Amino acid sequence: MSTNENLPKRKRITSYRVNLFGFITLILLAITYFGFTFQVHESEQAAVYRMGKPLRNVTEAGLHFRLPYPFNEVKKVTKKIYLQGVGSGSKARDILTADKKTLVFDDFRLVQVPGNPIKFIQTVKSVRGSADKIDRIVGSQVRNTIGEYKLSKVIDAGREQILRTITSKSRKQLSPFGIELVMERINRLDFTPSIKQSVVGRMQAERQQEAAGIRADGEKQARLITSNADRERTVLISTAKKQALQILGKADGEAARIYAAAYENNAEFYAFYEGLNTAMLTLGPDSGTDVKLLMSGNEGLLKGLLQ
Repeated sequence: MSTNENLPKRKRITSYRVNLFGFITLILLAITYFGFTFQVHESEQAAVYRMGKPLRNVTEAGLHFRLPYPFNEVKKVTKKIYLQGVGSGSKARDILTADKKTLVFDDFRLVQVPGNPIKFIQTVKSVRGSADKIDRIVGSQVRNTIGEYKLSKVIDAGREQILRTITSKSRKQLSPFGIELVMERINRLDFTPSIKQSVVGRMQAERQQEAAGIRADGEKQARLITSNADRERTVLISTAKKQALQILGKADGEAARIYAAAYENNAEFYAFYEGLNTAMLTLGPDSGTDVKLLMSGNEGLLKGLLQ
């Protein structure tokens, strides 16, 4: 009976030992996971420190090994491209041009930490701490770049050329801090009221000058076209008159030839035809006269009609 009574007790002890072993195993696994590994997401990168000194950069996502704190410390930095220069802390700058004209310049930019979080953390500590550094460096390049241009050149050069220069120079100065300037953009480039008035006047004068030049070119072209048209008209009229005279000359010659042939073939008929023409010119309805002639039957014209 005693042996049978001890069996449930032994089972309870065995079960307790199994549960305790499982619990200890879970604790060890948790300590191993949280103490000896760390997770890096796709949008992150990490800097690993050993006893406060930088050890390595981790830029690939996944599960990575480390020693427990304080032997290893992991600091994470975003890998995303983030917007900087827009918000309550941003403000427009007053920039002087080379001819001492004041412009109002407001900008923003896209920034990234390109794979060296240790350098980034050592120099600027964090993304928030990098804002002042970026703003000072980019602002300095904005003042220097625009300060190289006169006001008229700022207008003529255009925003893209100015931005390319600012971006190139700022990118070189930000590189030692582990920061990459991906893109610089102008939010507002405006003139003070006094400068704006002078710029508007200058642009109006330029457009008026341009319009006057276009009108002058148009008038020149119009005179040239009119001159060419008059010359062609004169040539055409002269050629037409020449051709008309040639045709009339040929017609008169042909008429004279026909008259001569008619006279040679029948002199009496020719004389009769000429008499009729003379009568029509002097007595016809188009002669403008009201003359009546009394002619005897022996007259040549009347005689020819009576025959």
